Amino acid sequence: MLQSDPHRPGLPTATGALARLAAQEASTAGFNLGPLLKTAGLTAAQIDDADERLSVKAQIAFVEAVGQALGRDRLGFELARAFDLRRIGLLYYVAASSDTLVEAVQRIERFSAVGN
Repeated sequence: MLQSDPHRPGLPTATGALARLAAQEASTAGFNLGPLLKTAGLTAAQIDDADERLSVKAQIAFVEAVGQALGRDRLGFELARAFDLRRIGLLYYVAASSDTLVEAVQRIERFSAVGN
């Protein structure tokens, strides 16, 4: 069963790891996060709380806003390539315990159906 956004029932949520990485990139570059967060409908408290799940739609909007501010149109892709996969929690271990890529994708698919 998908976990939904408590503020918008029915919308899927994510761990927010990608949005938090984007926030770090923006902060490091000296950008004020306030306007970027507002554009995506997020708050600083949500970004600061690593345990709070974020609306998938809001996370995408935030990463896009940060990418535009930084002039990096592939920011989401760059961040996803560079971060430690263990930060996404159990999903990493589900995939890492597989012997083949096909098995990993199958396990991720099953886990996502339950975990999300």
